[in-house]
Amino acid sequence: MVWLKAIIRHQRLTDWICENPGKICIFIILFWTFVGQTGHDPWKPDEAHTFGVTLGILKQSEWIVPLLANEPYLKHSILVYLSSALTAILTKSFFPLHDGARLSTGLWMIVVFLFTAFSAKELWGGKSTWLAPLILAGSVGLLVRGHQLTPNIIFLAGVAISIYGMAVAPRRPIVGGIGIGFGVAISSISTGLVDPWMIILFILGMMLISPLYRTKHFLISIAIAFLIALPLISIWPFFLYTTDRVLFFEWLNVYNLERMRDIFILSSKDRFFYYIGILPWFSWPAWPFAIWALWIARGQGFQRREIQLPIVTFISILFFLTVSGKGREILALPLLIPLSLLASISFKNIPRGATNAFYWFGLMVSIFIVTLCWTCYSAIELQHPRWLGDVFLKYQPFYKSNPTAQQIIAGALGTIVWIALLFNLKKFSERSAIVWTSSITIGWFLVVVLLFPWINSIKTYRYMVEDLVQHIPSNVECVYRVRIREPQRAMLDYFGNLITIPIENRFKSERCNFLLAEGEWNAERYLIDKWERIWEGGRFGDEKERYYLYRKKNNERP
Repeated sequence: MVWLKAIIRHQRLTDWICENPGKICIFIILFWTFVGQTGHDPWKPDEAHTFGVTLGILKQSEWIVPLLANEPYLKHSILVYLSSALTAILTKSFFPLHDGARLSTGLWMIVVFLFTAFSAKELWGGKSTWLAPLILAGSVGLLVRGHQLTPNIIFLAGVAISIYGMAVAPRRPIVGGIGIGFGVAISSISTGLVDPWMIILFILGMMLISPLYRTKHFLISIAIAFLIALPLISIWPFFLYTTDRVLFFEWLNVYNLERMRDIFILSSKDRFFYYIGILPWFSWPAWPFAIWALWIARGQGFQRREIQLPIVTFISILFFLTVSGKGREILALPLLIPLSLLASISFKNIPRGATNAFYWFGLMVSIFIVTLCWTCYSAIELQHPRWLGDVFLKYQPFYKSNPTAQQIIAGALGTIVWIALLFNLKKFSERSAIVWTSSITIGWFLVVVLLFPWINSIKTYRYMVEDLVQHIPSNVECVYRVRIREPQRAMLDYFGNLITIPIENRFKSERCNFLLAEGEWNAERYLIDKWERIWEGGRFGDEKERYYLYRKKNNERP
């Protein structure tokens, strides 16, 4: 190790990194953000149906009514589809449509990191400005979700902007009002009118506990926020109402008012302790440093706005998620921002032994991940070691290995740069945070470069759909569906240009001679003997999710 350090370490580089850690963090965050945004098909559940609606915009130029495989899809508001369609159009010369659409996620993640840095600078300044987004990027729960095309990423950006607005409002009321207004508006036109209530909760919480938010200046901020948010939130619903009143009231009642009502109705399916249960791994390593920050601030420190705002924000978001009863890890993303803000100040007074322990822990984890990625790549693509290659082959017997020089060169260069960074970091308290996030980033990079082809072969619907459409004549006018969900409908449209209609609509159209079902079609309500099965399939290696194609027998109707 000493001889390797002597070769790789350069004093001038070491001094520059020590003097400019913020610039290194910017590079790490940018690299983290855009690695993995391209190079794979849309994966279910969230990404597939989100891109399916984006595809509807691209194919039909329908910018008002979200369409998934030619049917209205109003579960989320329009912003995610508009932004992803825009990036897909702008990059269609360089990337496939789904990769171009996913690049919008990278742009929104830049907004998240940027406003997290702004909030940290406003609250504490100094090293917290770059530490807060660095810790956020290193959070385990954000790694995969932060690279997926979902409306929750845009909602996360809205939360980050709102927190900044609250942070700056006592000093600059107009700027604070603008931030709060745009944050609430962006969150509302990304997921709907219900989730932004968690933002309203931490605004009310700060007004309750801090005198800085019970002043005339803050009322000015609230007034400005209201004047900005209300028109922005109203634009799309107004156009939806003028386009189709039935769809407008369906969106308003089913996906907003009824969802809000369901929050206050207890159910046996509610998972009230789900988010508390996932926090230890989901928010690692932010939460232990956040706890240490609270320990440092005990006593008089809790009366400071700088400590109160992240605490109230975290409690408000956790309370809203818990009461909602829905247990999905992607919904917990907003919890990471206040934890990262708190964690960023802990490095000022953290014991040397603790930061050294975290440094070595991060180093060991990263070495393990890097070694594992290269070993898995060798086993998958080169069948060495043989026993491990057989394990992967058993799990995915249809994958055809195709090792390329580009993969090996890119992976090797990334690994070398990461090793050079490790050996050129001097000992300082924030070094462990840089090591952790850079290690997470290089691990993700190697997964993307070396393992994504194999992972994509498992998760994509491309090959299944291409095989399916070969059994349907090109002149077929329609195909009935049974139990086909939104992600699969979107991929049928994208990969096979195949539009299905619910079998419940069979009386509206008697021309469908084919039927696609997920799972065995026992047809309790329909006579199965009028149909014959002509195809069975699924994703490679997936024996649980099976699809069956039926053809109507001659002179028969469903």
